Amino acid sequence: MKTSLALILFLLPAAVALAEVKSPDATRVEDAYSTYINALLSDNQETRIEGIRRAMPTEKDVRRIWADERKADLAWEIIEEVLGMSIAYNKNAHANVTAMGKLTDISVRDYRKMENDIVTRVVPAAIPLFKISATHEQESVTFFGMVVEGRAVLVHPIVEICTALEKLGPGAGGADHVPARPVKQAQEVDRTDPQAVAEAFWKATLAQEWEKAATFVEKEDREWYLDGIAEEFEKLQNPPKRPVIKAITKNGITRAYITNWEEIEDGLDMTEVDGLWWIEN
Repeated sequence: MKTSLALILFLLPAAVALAEVKSPDATRVEDAYSTYINALLSDNQETRIEGIRRAMPTEKDVRRIWADERKADLAWEIIEEVLGMSIAYNKNAHANVTAMGKLTDISVRDYRKMENDIVTRVVPAAIPLFKISATHEQESVTFFGMVVEGRAVLVHPIVEICTALEKLGPGAGGADHVPARPVKQAQEVDRTDPQAVAEAFWKATLAQEWEKAATFVEKEDREWYLDGIAEEFEKLQNPPKRPVIKAITKNGITRAYITNWEEIEDGLDMTEVDGLWWIEN
C-alpha cells in the first residue's frame, strides 16, 4: 500500500515529537521545579520552608558532586547561606511567586549541549546539568537543575559557586574529578567553647531549625524558646547574608551576638554549667 505525501507530512510532526521525549533526568528536574513553586504558593509557612529545603542540595548532595574537600566545603558554605536566606524570606518568596502567576510553559534542556562555560567546566561531567526556562503569566524565570544519584535539585547560586570553586584550582571536575568519598560526618559542637555554642545556636535559629537550636538552650529555658521563637522570628527584618556571630564577655557576663544585625543588637545571655555553655533566657 502506498503512503501519500499528505499522510507523511501529517505524521512527521508526531514523529519528531516522539524523538524529542524528555530524558528521565530532565523530567525529574521539571517535576522538582513544579513542586518547589507549588510549595512557595502555599499559605502555610511550614510547607514553604519544607519545599525550599527539598528543592536545594543537601550537604550530602554537595559532597557527592565535588569530591575535592575544599571545593565541597566552599560550595556548601555558599548554598547553606542561600538556604538560610531563602527560609528567612519565605514569606517574600510566597508573595513574589504568587505575583508571577500561573505556570504556563516550562522547558528543561541539557545545559552542556547549550553552553561551554564556567558552569560546565566546574560541575563534574558525571552530574546531569539542566537549564530550566519557566514562563508564568506575568514573568519568565530561569533556574539551574542537577540530578544527584537520582534526586533532582535546584541550584540558585550556581554561577557564584562555580566562580568561587574555579579560583581554588584543579579538582572541581572534568578530568580531575574522582569518585566521591563517603560524606564526612558533621563535627560535634564543642560545648566547652562559648563561641562554638553561639555559632551553632544562631545558625540553627537563622535556618529556622528550632529543635536543633533548642539543644543549645539551657534545659529550663527550652520551652520558652520553642513556644515563642517562630512568632518572634517572623517579626525580625533583614537578616544578614553573612552573619557575624560572636560570644562576647563584658563585666563577667557572656552574650551571644550577631554583630551585624541591628534587630538583635542586645544578643542573648549565655551561662556555663559544669564546664558546658548554654543559651539562657
